[in-house]
Amino acid sequence: MEYSLLITESFKQDVMETIGYLADNLGSPSAACRLFDAIDDAIGLIRCMPEMHAISTKPRLCDCGIRECLVRNYVIAYRVDGANVIVLRLFHQTQDYEQPV
Repeated sequence: MEYSLLITESFKQDVMETIGYLADNLGSPSAACRLFDAIDDAIGLIRCMPEMHAISTKPRLCDCGIRECLVRNYVIAYRVDGANVIVLRLFHQTQDYEQPV
């Protein structure tokens, strides 16, 4: 089955803020590039095989069918809706991200 990929504006903003923080605040543009590439690779795999990652064990996310893909120290939150994969947010693992996404 081929899935359509829908990326939310929130996810795009999360990625830009994270990449900007690594490059500008931490002074590591190479780390920012590596993370961006890792996120891009993960999104490609999610699109092909969205059910490869488990539904979250966090109760509020589980109830919404949110899946979690770990990329380095970050979590890509997404859900599968029929033939669509909706990429919702990007969080650092230390964030309390169990709020509704």
